[in-house]
Amino acid sequence: MSIVVPNTSQANTIDLAGLGTQLAINVGIAAGTICAFNILRPNNSLVYAPKYKYSDSRKQPPKIGRGFFDWILPVLTAKEDELVEKLGYDAVLFIRFIRLLRNCTFIMTIVGVFGVMPLNLVGTYYTGDWPPNFLTDISCISIAGINTKSGQFLRSGDNSWFWGHVAATWLVSMVVYLFCNREYQHYVEFRRHWFQSEEYQSSMHARTLAVLNVPHAMQSDERLGGWFKSLGPRFPIHQASIGRKVDKLPELLEQQEQAVRNLEIALAQYLGDGKVASKRPRAKVGGMMGCGGRSVDAIDYYTQQMQDLEDQINEVRQRIGSFKQTNYGWVSFSRPSWAAAVAKQFSSELAITKASKSVDPPLIFLAPQPKDIIWKNFGLPKSVRSGMRFFWNVIFFLFAVAWLIPLTCLQALAQLKRVYQIFPNSQAYFTAHPFAATILTSWFAPIVLTLFVFVLPMILRIFSVRQGTLTTTSLDRQVLSKLYVFFIVNNLLYFTISGIAVSIYGQIKDSINNGLLTPQDVWNNAQGLVNTFANSVVDTSNFWVTYTCVRELGIVIDLAQIVSLLIIFMRKRFTHPSPRQIKEFTRPPAFDYPVYYNGLLFFFTVGLVYSVIAPIVLPFVLVYFLISTLVCRYLLMYIFTTRLETGGQMWRVLFNRLMSSAVIFQIAMIGVLYIKGGSTQSYAVIPLPFVTLAFKYICYKTYDPKAYFYLTDDSDETSPMVKFEHTADKRERLGFNYGHPALFAELATPMVHANIQHLLPQVYRGRFHNLTQTVTSALTRKKTQKHLTTVGGVGDHDIKFHAVEEEELEVDDDMEGLNAVYKFGEGPAQALANEKNVNFASPESFPSTPMMDETTGAMGYPVHETYTDQSTKTPLINKRFSPPIQPDLGMENYIERGRYDPHSEVYEMGRLHQSNLSRVPVDHAESFSAGPMDTHSHPASPPRHQRQTSSSSPLNDRRAYGGGYF
Repeated sequence: MSIVVPNTSQANTIDLAGLGTQLAINVGIAAGTICAFNILRPNNSLVYAPKYKYSDSRKQPPKIGRGFFDWILPVLTAKEDELVEKLGYDAVLFIRFIRLLRNCTFIMTIVGVFGVMPLNLVGTYYTGDWPPNFLTDISCISIAGINTKSGQFLRSGDNSWFWGHVAATWLVSMVVYLFCNREYQHYVEFRRHWFQSEEYQSSMHARTLAVLNVPHAMQSDERLGGWFKSLGPRFPIHQASIGRKVDKLPELLEQQEQAVRNLEIALAQYLGDGKVASKRPRAKVGGMMGCGGRSVDAIDYYTQQMQDLEDQINEVRQRIGSFKQTNYGWVSFSRPSWAAAVAKQFSSELAITKASKSVDPPLIFLAPQPKDIIWKNFGLPKSVRSGMRFFWNVIFFLFAVAWLIPLTCLQALAQLKRVYQIFPNSQAYFTAHPFAATILTSWFAPIVLTLFVFVLPMILRIFSVRQGTLTTTSLDRQVLSKLYVFFIVNNLLYFTISGIAVSIYGQIKDSINNGLLTPQDVWNNAQGLVNTFANSVVDTSNFWVTYTCVRELGIVIDLAQIVSLLIIFMRKRFTHPSPRQIKEFTRPPAFDYPVYYNGLLFFFTVGLVYSVIAPIVLPFVLVYFLISTLVCRYLLMYIFTTRLETGGQMWRVLFNRLMSSAVIFQIAMIGVLYIKGGSTQSYAVIPLPFVTLAFKYICYKTYDPKAYFYLTDDSDETSPMVKFEHTADKRERLGFNYGHPALFAELATPMVHANIQHLLPQVYRGRFHNLTQTVTSALTRKKTQKHLTTVGGVGDHDIKFHAVEEEELEVDDDMEGLNAVYKFGEGPAQALANEKNVNFASPESFPSTPMMDETTGAMGYPVHETYTDQSTKTPLINKRFSPPIQPDLGMENYIERGRYDPHSEVYEMGRLHQSNLSRVPVDHAESFSAGPMDTHSHPASPPRHQRQTSSSSPLNDRRAYGGGYF
């Protein structure tokens, strides 16, 4: 007895009806959403065009009219060169990637719809059931209909029909190769343009190399520079700087900022309506996840917490001079091309091992941008990072396995006939309630899977950070890689396989219950499951059609920014947001590249895998890419920003994933052809995965070196070894540019609405007075008045509040907190570049910031040491060049300017002050890396109200920020 596929025409009818219903509802919702977007857009620029306010004239997007569809033409007609200038290279790469996938899918759709589907239809006519009922069964336009009659697979059928599928598989693969090769060629030119841009050429990171896993014996500027020189780099180094530990300073700064935020929220709730509320806000402390703990007065608690943390921060900053060196450092060159040439020279661990004659040498690579670094991971020892990577990879594997359980349930609900087979008693209910059946099969599973997509990236990002990832951009690449693996393995492969298993189980169970076969028959006729397998593959394609439709609707909803509108409405209606929350909400959000890239890759992989098996999927995938082209261009041009410009470094990850998708498609075709009886045809497809791997290797060897390293004629070995002339400008110093942001961060000042500042004395029951300070916006470069309210007599402190006027809420240009150091560019270096605009070192600019007084001024940055190469046969000089900070030598003037002026009197007196330093050979330079401040004892910091300006503050020690090697 053979296994017979049970009659499920009614279930198929409901499935197809559900698909039609879903399409109709999706089109209706999408049309309504687009209409709402066109109506709301002209009057809600904060939501639909925030980049207008935060972009200078050069980067502002094209203006669009107020008409219903006035936004479409500017979005679609913007040229790539214009987009590069206005959006950046990463955004343009994303747009080009959508175009790449769209063009590939367009060709695949032509091949599938006008080639493979007619072939399947004709093949079914001659070898399968005819005429088919198109209302209940679409297997006739898929590979499942060939050699299948009366629900039974005919192994003696005509397998020559499968040669058309072989040709289509080869053709689709060639299309992918052709488009990817063309895009890779363009990417090389794309990167060359990035390397030659002013932004890259003028940046410090472009001519800097990072050195990781530096052994303890080399943890000084001089020894790091000497070791690097001993490797024999092709070009002379300019500076070398070892990193510094910052103790618990970053954690304290984060806690202080959070305390300020909590205080602002409590004050906004208490004084939100312009009058003091009847009850003071309460907060629970000491509990866990909102449970337990004790209730305290929120304002008093957060005020005291903020003050205590400020005292702790000031105490730690008094000890900055005693911070120890860490196991990473930086080496810079005078030209970006020189740094790239040396990075390529030592790009492999074997090359470093051979040059250093060490078994476990430090790692050398192109330095990331300072704002790109995840500082808490950068100093992890190699063994710790390896252990963390292994542990969290295991956690990721267990998490992926755990997700298989709900995924199997979703797959069982994806098609109604499987529900019938597993739960026979449900057939009567769904027959009587077809709409419920439609909701279950066409909406429930896709929506649940879509909701999970929003949570998954956050979980994977936590995993990647715990693995010791060094930079935020590499974190994005790791999240994308994990998302791709998770989606392809779990959501595509396992979802398909589990669907096949559920279908086979249900059909066998149904046949046994109906007395059509016994378990022994199942064992004896295992080959009869082949047709069930093929049909189940086609059935699973129906789910991906519905899922693609749901995601298409999701993209349209992204355009309408429904979530942002709801958040604004809820905050205005039910909460009293603090001024900081309002200001931050006006900033353009960062574009989540890993999530959007993963969506594109996933649906392209779905379309590619089913392009020959069940081409009905392809038109829906093509529509997805067409909608994405329009929507994502608008989002990137008018709403979202790029968090950190990398010049398109994501491409290699994308290309590798495309090649993986091609291999998955080719292996799937080999398996399906073999199962359908076309063993000879399957052998003809076997070379394709190897062709794909060969193509990937050729691209790797041909294009990668040109795209990753900036190599020009001046980086050849014949180029003259030009000495870089030393400058005293801090912007050129490694220790300053690559100092930990905790050393430069301003302490957050509580913000209140200006219309409630007069109520603060009632809150704190103390005296107060107002101050007006002139500050320059780091964003708009315009001078504004900063209104400060000082409340006295709060504990041992006076507290300053920033009174924010209504017009100030429209722009977030504050630079407070740890994350704001690199908010408007390259951090301290960028601030110095715009010194007249952003004088964050001046106590007059930010009198409310405790770190800005002379005793805690982290910006009092001294000049680096000077080191002359011994090969010049000039005595080696190791100068300790801290500017004198006695008040009579002009320390106030030094801090106010925010940098050290080599032409000032301070500088000349500093030179005299240092003139009697010893000259020593390099082997004894370590004795000068400590200096007298290392033996200085640092008493605990007194409360702020007891502090006095100290002229011997260890904060002025060079080692707080890393030294220099010239």
